[in-house]
Amino acid sequence: MATPTRITLLLLTTSLASAQGPFFDGFEGAALDPFWTASATSGSIVFPETTVVRSGVQAVRFTSTNTGVDKLVELRHPFTTPTYGTISVWVNDTGATATFSNYFGLRATSINQGMAIYTFDYNLTPTNGGSYVFTVPGRPTATHSTVARTAGWHLFTIRSTPTTLTYLIDGSPIYNGPGGFPFATAFIWMNAPSYRPAFTTYFDDFSFFPYGSGVGQINSPCASLTVNGNGGTANGPFVVAAPAGGSLNLAWSGPANQPIALVASPNFTVGQNWFGNVIVDLDMASSVVLFDGLGPLSRLLFSTNASAAPFGTTSQSIPIPPAAAGGTLRVQGVVFDFAGVCPNPGLMTTAAFEVRL
Repeated sequence: MATPTRITLLLLTTSLASAQGPFFDGFEGAALDPFWTASATSGSIVFPETTVVRSGVQAVRFTSTNTGVDKLVELRHPFTTPTYGTISVWVNDTGATATFSNYFGLRATSINQGMAIYTFDYNLTPTNGGSYVFTVPGRPTATHSTVARTAGWHLFTIRSTPTTLTYLIDGSPIYNGPGGFPFATAFIWMNAPSYRPAFTTYFDDFSFFPYGSGVGQINSPCASLTVNGNGGTANGPFVVAAPAGGSLNLAWSGPANQPIALVASPNFTVGQNWFGNVIVDLDMASSVVLFDGLGPLSRLLFSTNASAAPFGTTSQSIPIPPAAAGGTLRVQGVVFDFAGVCPNPGLMTTAAFEVRL
């Protein structure tokens, strides 16, 4: 049975969202974040956009105009040094049903190589502009994905590591290939030839998550946590969207009748070893405990049951205040094992999560 739990998320997410390192932009400020360099030819960037938003109360609008000159509107971020990691942004496909429109999407450069997920500037048939396309290093010609274009918001993600390059749309992979292409510059952009019509599209909730110094913790039978159904059995940290005004739904499993704890930090330091073989992905110096079941009363709320002895489960549903919109919460779970069911003495950590509100 889910245990309703109330935590002061507003205070936490306000402070955590401003941390350095991983970058998240919900476009909720009074001005564009200095992370970005803006430019526009035959067009403009309208900020803040308050009518078409994915989360919070603001987004950013790209508008092109007809001037007889090719259109190019973009926000870009040059990295100080080539950097591995994950970039993602929510894109509103305003051209999904338009015969002619503009190109737009997410892209990055890497040492004279290009990476991109985007739309064509037309949609003539399902197989001719009617699906999302991508380019990979060494293959500049666009490749059609199997994801059909539909109106509304879609999450474009590019994940680059020393060994793998992965593209995802709405969380589902559309490309997996060899890596070794660190980001030099990241872009959200729109462009088109001069003869294409004036056009408007919208972006929201951009993030950059740097590739860690180690492999993040993985959920296991001894310590598992999912957040709003996300987590699985791969190595974290996982990126989860949990819009403000909804709920943060936590589902745990581990040794039966044992306390749990949820810890938060402004930063990830992925792959730290603690007590020998416990992997901690949060920055330990700045970590705070959001809740734990170590006290006699709190253990009634925050401990596993014995539903599948010697293992058990528990869950919480935490309301997210609307005012927390645009915040970011970085968390990792701890499952205790005072009964000695699992090999590690005393406790294990779960996968970690970056929760975007």
